[in-house]
Amino acid sequence: MLALLKIYLNIEDSSKDGLLEAIIKNAQYEFEDITNNTFDDTDDRQISIIIDMAKIKYHRLGVEGVESQSYSGASEKFTDGFPKELNRRIMRYKRLKTV
Repeated sequence: MLALLKIYLNIEDSSKDGLLEAIIKNAQYEFEDITNNTFDDTDDRQISIIIDMAKIKYHRLGVEGVESQSYSGASEKFTDGFPKELNRRIMRYKRLKTV
């Protein structure tokens, strides 16, 4: 998954491999928490979801907790969570917890 994520992020060297591996692992844990399901690294669709989650997490580094910022007449607004399309893909794997 690391190689695939690096392609999407246009990263050619190995200087960020540790960070990217940590982000991928965090995305896997979050996927499992949301779905109550174990991540299956043989399922291409799940891998695609993890890569998309990791791309978002990578691009949000440094702006955690910031809702918006403005500078030089330009403003940026940040969203919490994942886009609706990605949430829909994640929820396809959701299993109900049994008590």
